[in-house]
Amino acid sequence: MSAAYPAPTPEDYAQQYSGKREGGSFRCVCPNCGTNALIVSHGKAVPSVLQCFGCEDREGLLLALKADGMHPSGSNTGPRPAPRVNYEKALSGSKPSPTQEYARQIWAAALDDWDATASHPYTKAKRLKHAPCARRGAVTGRLLGYKADCLLIPARDLSGELIGVEAINATGQKQTFGNKGVLIMGNDLDPELWIYVVEGYASTVSVLDTLGWNACAAMVGGKSMLDPMADKINAHYPAHQIVIVREHDGK
Repeated sequence: MSAAYPAPTPEDYAQQYSGKREGGSFRCVCPNCGTNALIVSHGKAVPSVLQCFGCEDREGLLLALKADGMHPSGSNTGPRPAPRVNYEKALSGSKPSPTQEYARQIWAAALDDWDATASHPYTKAKRLKHAPCARRGAVTGRLLGYKADCLLIPARDLSGELIGVEAINATGQKQTFGNKGVLIMGNDLDPELWIYVVEGYASTVSVLDTLGWNACAAMVGGKSMLDPMADKINAHYPAHQIVIVREHDGK
């Protein structure tokens, strides 16, 4: 019978997920979405309190931690796992999320229709005339609800492979399944055109609409991904000028 060991401490998570101290907490690589946005702090009732501001997917995070033998409840058995490989490898999304297969299923089953995505409540709420590259489908998730009517935004690696999906329900609630990635839209073939690296989907479409789509933009799906993904995009498109578009949240 495998021996159980205590619930991991923040220091254990920092060692396992390439954490860096920020005050009394650690910023680590999330094993669910691959972003450097997992914050681990000391708890009162439990040794560690975890929240990922990249995927904001508690269910997916716990599944990924359980698979790694790092569940915060302490229900881990067997030998303590060896630390994860370096930060850059984890950030690249090389380790598939436990919800990646579900992401592919909902993407394959979704409606690929221009009018359907343009008429979704989120598209209208953001005052977008269209929702390019998106699909529409029913998705079940802890944050979304049961079979919620969602606008689906694909997340891909730089080779174009689907690695995740961001689902947005009618009220604007978002949940990511699979890994974080990038969505390249517009003209990436002309090296004279700049590539704008943008946080969210609606902002990315708005940038391209403003420029008359005579440009290229890359949605990276989170503030924490802007700089690291800009570096990767720059390496992938060395002939292009890269511009990071930062959003102001009023704080």
